[in-house]
Amino acid sequence: MHMKTQLRNILGSYGTKKNKRKDYFEKSQNKPMLSEMSSEEQAIGQALSSFVITTIITL
Repeated sequence: MHMKTQLRNILGSYGTKKNKRKDYFEKSQNKPMLSEMSSEEQAIGQALSSFVITTIITL
């Protein structure tokens, strides 16, 4: 029972993620590189780039 619920949650979150990704892809078709990445990957990339920028500025 518990495992089945977990699986359903994972599948459900994957489904919504896929829909969000589709919406994002339709909004940014002129930026194919961004639409290839998932929202998590984009967030990580943005965090990394801002971290690098702050590090460069502090140095």
